[in-house]
Amino acid sequence: MTQLSAPKVLVLMEQPSGDELVEYTVQTDNRDAIQWDVTRPRRSWPAFNEAPMLYMTFLAWHAMHRTGETKESLDEFMKRAVEVKVLTVDGKTVAPADAVAGDVMVDPTQPAAVTG
Repeated sequence: MTQLSAPKVLVLMEQPSGDELVEYTVQTDNRDAIQWDVTRPRRSWPAFNEAPMLYMTFLAWHAMHRTGETKESLDEFMKRAVEVKVLTVDGKTVAPADAVAGDVMVDPTQPAAVTG
């Protein structure tokens, strides 16, 4: 079984009615990290370790957009994303700031396949 080192992310999205949250789980990968690297300087955003919530939200949005889970623009997505958390291998949630600073992601811009 191949497991990516790029984070799997749990996203809670507020529905347009405002009274319901829908949960999504999405696997990010190198394609999402590359788009972060391309988009970040264009928008004058800080580095991922200076803005971990923005970084994780972008990765989640891009992965969901790439897989067809959302058609929303990033700005629309950010307005409805109530919570974005990294999932550990055992399925526990980790706040983005802790994931960036801790052992969940050693180098989040360089995902690599791990076999085992």
